[in-house]
Amino acid sequence: MIKTSIILRNAKKELWDGKGHPNKSRFICYAIEEGNPTFRHNGKVAALYKEIAARLYPYGSVDGWLQHNPKLFPLTLPNVQKYRHAWVDALIAEYEAKGD
Repeated sequence: MIKTSIILRNAKKELWDGKGHPNKSRFICYAIEEGNPTFRHNGKVAALYKEIAARLYPYGSVDGWLQHNPKLFPLTLPNVQKYRHAWVDALIAEYEAKGD
């Protein structure tokens, strides 16, 4: 079975870098789908969506979460994308530490 850290690595490749016109997904969950088309219905993907939603709750996106939590930087679209990339990197490290 595919590891969650690999699902996240695949997603990171599909996540817009915040530079220029968005040519990839702005949102982590969409990037997960785009980066893992053969695993869309995998239980690990569903569990990952649930985990991301739980961490953002009660907000539906990183944008909303950042607007209602201490701002680490000016809330511009490129900065939000930098935050998303950093969060995916942290999730990859977290899951790799668990062996997943």
